[in-house]
Parts: sequence; C-alpha cells; structure tokens
Amino acid sequence: VDLNLGGTRVKMVLRGAKVEIHAEHYDKLQRLFVLNAGPREDRRTDATGTATGTGMDLVPGSIDVDLDAFESAAFAMLARYTAAQGGMHRAAGGHHTALHGAVFDALHNGVGVEAECFASPLNCRWPRYCSAHPDTDAPFGSLGSFFGFRPEQGSFEVNPPFEEGLVMRCAAHVGALLDAAQAAGRALSFAVITPHWPGRPAWEALAGSTYAAHVEVLPLREHGYFEGTQHTKVAQYRMSSCDTAVVFLQTKAGRSVHRVTHEAMAAMRIAFRPRVPPRRKR
Repeated sequence: VDLNLGGTRVKMVLRGAKVEIHAEHYDKLQRLFVLNAGPREDRRTDATGTATGTGMDLVPGSIDVDLDAFESAAFAMLARYTAAQGGMHRAAGGHHTALHGAVFDALHNGVGVEAECFASPLNCRWPRYCSAHPDTDAPFGSLGSFFGFRPEQGSFEVNPPFEEGLVMRCAAHVGALLDAAQAAGRALSFAVITPHWPGRPAWEALAGSTYAAHVEVLPLREHGYFEGTQHTKVAQYRMSSCDTAVVFLQTKAGRSVHRVTHEAMAAMRIAFRPRVPPRRKR
C-alpha cells in the first residue's frame, strides 16, 4: 500500500485503487489497531462481551506496531466500506449516520451504555462494538455482527440503518436476548435508535414490546447526526430527515440498574441538538 500523507487527508493506493480518509480518522484507526493488538485485558471487555471501558486513549505505549500490517488492514477496511457505499463516498452521506459524541456521553452517564451494536471502525465511539463487516473490522476491535452477539447483561446502544426490514430483524434479536436475560434474572438494557414510525410493523415491535420501559421522541427539526461518511466529507454533521425515537428496552432487573430518568432524557435531548442550522422554509 502506497501512503500519501497530505495535510488533513490521507490517501492510500494499491495497484491503482485509491481510498481517502481524514487524518484524524487515520490516527483513530491506528489507536484502535494498537489497542486490539494489545493484551486481552487491555481490550476492556468481559467474558460476555460487555464493554468495561469507554475511552480510546488507553493505548499501551509499549506495543510495537507492524505498520505494513496496519496499512494493509486499514486499506482493506476502507475499500470494503467504499464499496458498500457504491464506490461514491461523496454522495453517500446518509449511509448509516452516527450519533453525536455528546449523545453517547449522555447515554453512558444516564443509563450506563458502554458499547455500540451497529457501528464501524470509522464511526465508533468506543473501542469495542459490533459491525457489519467483521472480516475487515476485526483488527480494529469489532465484536462481529450484532446478530451473532449475545450479551447476558449490560447496557447497549442500538442504531441500525433505518431500513424497516433490518429494524424488524433487530427488534427480534433484541427481544430474544431480553427473554433470556429476564429468565436468568439479569440486568440487560438496550437504547434503540429508530425513526418514529407509528403503525408500521418495525416500530410496533419495538414500542409495543413488553420490555419497553420508555420511548423518547425527538422532533425532526430538533436533532441531527454525524455524517455517515464523516471520515471523508468536509461537512461533519447533518440534520435528521425524520422524527426519531429512542426506545429503551429493559429486563426487570435492567430497569432497576439502568434507570431511565427525566434528567437523563433531558441531557440526551440537549446532546441530540443539530450542529447545523435548519433549512429555511421557502
């Protein structure tokens, strides 16, 4: 892989194929790669896959990094995501938008969220997460597909792409995990981010679940997201394209351990506020 470090952007080229990334995201990938290559105790997860740490500044400084291995892994991962976006990253900003960092902080402080169930090495907030492409994402800390992830307890953020069939599949998997945790008396909690779709099957499966502890609806013009291609685009933020709901699904023990309070929801709503001005109506 040929590397071109040019100011705020990094270009990687392999036999004519080129991928680009912001320098800050390139540095983030290096931190994730080093952290994942360290001793298992430094990876900050327990035996059930529950994250036990939230920072990515916990990089063991004594680890020697194989730069060739890192660059090869980074190129393969970036090429996979570029292909998934149709090879046109500049036109794919809506491809799986992410929450603002402040929203993750509010969810962590409010209900103990410590890991993401739908993320990537490029947009993850924390060093352990589930992702769509574990073959290329594993060197950067991916736990694999969410649909193969079976935590017994803990608190998780779930932000699937807003495609109804996928949201329905997500609701079924979350329900099965909660059934098992409820039977075992474990504290398990999910904060599911989804469009506010009253009457549609995917929405009803989430909001109508017996595990639904709280539903917080965010009006269209009162919240926004990180760009799906934040690692390449100049603009980092975008307004939401629909009303969004955060559905908290919890076992009985989860409701006690990860209580959804008015204060936590107020902090989350503030954190969700758009980082770009809303468009004026003509």
